[in-house]
Amino acid sequence: MIIRTPEAHGFTGSHPAVAGLKREDLRAGRSGYAVQTKRLYLSPLCLDDVDDVKAIFGHKSVARMTHAIAHPFSDADARAYVEKARHNSSPRLPVFGIRDTDETLIGVVGLERTTCGQASGLHQFGPSVGICIAPEHQGHGFGVEALEGLIGYAERFGGHRVLHAAHFGDNAASARMLARAGFLYTGRRTPEISLARQDSYEALHMIRLL
Repeated sequence: MIIRTPEAHGFTGSHPAVAGLKREDLRAGRSGYAVQTKRLYLSPLCLDDVDDVKAIFGHKSVARMTHAIAHPFSDADARAYVEKARHNSSPRLPVFGIRDTDETLIGVVGLERTTCGQASGLHQFGPSVGICIAPEHQGHGFGVEALEGLIGYAERFGGHRVLHAAHFGDNAASARMLARAGFLYTGRRTPEISLARQDSYEALHMIRLL
């Protein structure tokens, strides 16, 4: 079953909302749901995506901007990533593959419940947004479009009031993308581990009110 943002129907609006998916489908945990935006389909990952996932995260420039993706990124790593995404994805915390009009996997976007910052006693915001676009598909607005599709989904079906996101201080592209999708800086900066960097690096935290 496909849910569509207003833009996918030819309408415009600053806060996309999805329509057409029954709440009982989500409560039952059925996985055959997807989000359609103007140019993209967001749908659950499948085992056929393993090679494409490896190609996306195999770029060192991509891996070093993530927390948990190592470099090099092996076949086994890619399969484990897809299997974990398939196991953990749920209606409240979906993990979507980002697919273009040719059904090519160009990235991944999703929500996960993670600790916001490493220091103890910090306030936890809502679930964290994770997004990655393959380098060859960056610079075309696909990241913002995928984020807006995910946000529209979360507004209607996630039951969340706030979404959290963070980017490393040297990731200017993610900073621009998140700002365009309506995320605001909280002022919090924390050292976060990056497996690909094999070290910690300062991350800037943002939130998006729903």
